[in-house]
Amino acid sequence: PPPVCARLSVTAELHHPAPLPCHWTCPGSLRWRDRFQKVVSQCDPSSCRSEEGFNISHDQYLEGKPYLTIIAADYSNRGTYTCQCEDGEVCDVRLFVQ
Repeated sequence: PPPVCARLSVTAELHHPAPLPCHWTCPGSLRWRDRFQKVVSQCDPSSCRSEEGFNISHDQYLEGKPYLTIIAADYSNRGTYTCQCEDGEVCDVRLFVQ
């Protein structure tokens, strides 16, 4: 069964980077989705790729810390982001912007 999903909240300053934490070693494909279920970043053992405005470090993914960084937080970024390993949800992070 998928692991229990860690639920966290992060408050970011407007126009500042917002790292969304997740601690999970994913042996396969990892995806972060926004509140509309759109994939904004994804990683696999060979590489990571992200939509514009988002970033994820492949080294951190390999180390079990696949943090999603919103490069410059905006009010439109508010909401819950979900990290999935394969098809199981492993992290839910709710972003507030002030």
